[in-house]
Amino acid sequence: MDIVSKSAGLANALNTASGGVQKSSRDFSEAAKATTDSFAASANELSASFNEEITLDSSTYLSSQNTSDPLFGIMDMKLAEHAYKANLEVMKTTDEMMEDAIDRLA
Repeated sequence: MDIVSKSAGLANALNTASGGVQKSSRDFSEAAKATTDSFAASANELSASFNEEITLDSSTYLSSQNTSDPLFGIMDMKLAEHAYKANLEVMKTTDEMMEDAIDRLA
């Protein structure tokens, strides 16, 4: 395998990891909103029991699709965090491999 194809492979890995970082960041944001919305739904239920209803938004959810348990949103946030860290590690390793390739060419 020549240096051009190796560098193309490294660039592809870096691009894929960058996309993964962006996706996991979006997933984390959506999970945080879902968690907040589930707490809001709980507050609505509690306030309704006291006849003082508060209207809070509960419109966007990640994979859990569950407004009654904030634990699902917290788990989605943790999964997004792990995906983010894994993609950053791929980017770090790719950078190290690129530096090594440049050093060998010099």
